[in-house]
Amino acid sequence: MSTNQTHGSGPLILGTHEKAAGEPVATGSCTLVQTATVAVGTEAVGAVTKKFRLPAGSQLINMIVVVTTVWDSATTAVLKLTNAAGDIVSAIDVKTAAGVFDIEDATVNLARFLAPAASADTTLNLVWEETGATASAGAASVQLHYVQGTGL
Repeated sequence: MSTNQTHGSGPLILGTHEKAAGEPVATGSCTLVQTATVAVGTEAVGAVTKKFRLPAGSQLINMIVVVTTVWDSATTAVLKLTNAAGDIVSAIDVKTAAGVFDIEDATVNLARFLAPAASADTTLNLVWEETGATASAGAASVQLHYVQGTGL
């Protein structure tokens, strides 16, 4: 592991903090992304495949799945994002077609998706599920997009 890494804590906010009287502050939050890859033969079906750590006070804004090789399971193959309370994003189809999919292509538990992370970091689990004969091929990259300290 390289020791030449930049680390910070707290929300990353960019823009001009100074303002004229009565003018809004010109700052904004940065979108942060955590990425994981999932591939048949390297992960177990139905188990937690990858884990993401959402920093305290963060807000999910999207989950993008880039399917590079469709799953060849017999009936269905989906990816889902869960936490201790249950499914957040479920039923992202990775069997039907290669391409880019996001939360608009999935079943989303809106209350869990919009709930900001607690006062401590929160673990989110990526799970691959399928029905029918087990897949022998399939690969995807998953991007979890979020902002920190939104106060939403």
